[in-house]
Amino acid sequence: MPDNNDIELVNIFDSANPALLAIAKSVLDGAGIEYVAIGEHAGAVFSGNPFLGKVRLDVAKDRSEEATALLAELQDEPPSDF
Repeated sequence: MPDNNDIELVNIFDSANPALLAIAKSVLDGAGIEYVAIGEHAGAVFSGNPFLGKVRLDVAKDRSEEATALLAELQDEPPSDF
């Protein structure tokens, strides 16, 4: 993202599942969409706190629709017919 304090970030994905986070980051990287991972290292600082488990991925608002579409099929829980 450009070095600009006026960029509006939008949350497009959050998960406590490290495998899903890795996939989401890889998909965004592959599409050239820069993101901010919020809470990624909180567990290392505050280990044992179950409320700090989720990591949130935010992107610039102008790329949020594209990013959301790319990550639409990622989910924390298996489908109900699994």
